[in-house]
Amino acid sequence: MSQPPPPPHPDDGWLVLHVVCWPSSHRAEIDGHEIPVREHAIPVRVPHGTRRVTVWYVVRFGAYGKQTMDVQVPPRGTVPVYYAMPRHILGQSYLALHPVPRSWAISATEVKDQVVGGLGCLAVLMVLALCGLGGSAAWDWLQGAW
Repeated sequence: MSQPPPPPHPDDGWLVLHVVCWPSSHRAEIDGHEIPVREHAIPVRVPHGTRRVTVWYVVRFGAYGKQTMDVQVPPRGTVPVYYAMPRHILGQSYLALHPVPRSWAISATEVKDQVVGGLGCLAVLMVLALCGLGGSAAWDWLQGAW
């Protein structure tokens, strides 16, 4: 059970942890204090200095992975944005946790929509190939569709 964070101090900064959880993430902590995990950015007021951020996420079939990173939080109103996302490469899962500009932060819904859109495009090309249109005709059709 984590202890409640200390009361705010005038020199505290804000850390916005943007956790993109697809399929899901279950828990996040800053310096051992649990914070809510949801799809959109989570602003947390924390003492300035080095903060330890930990995110637990689902790897597969109920197994969990964990990533911890030390984050430098500047004082007084500066808002660094950090981005966490489970990635799967050749069956191996890891968590990419790195700073990005706030404008780059995307939601899990957007990630899902991009994946579904890409799979839909692939399915159309496969159907065209099976129907005998050939690779070049399918490619010409795809370019015309954009």
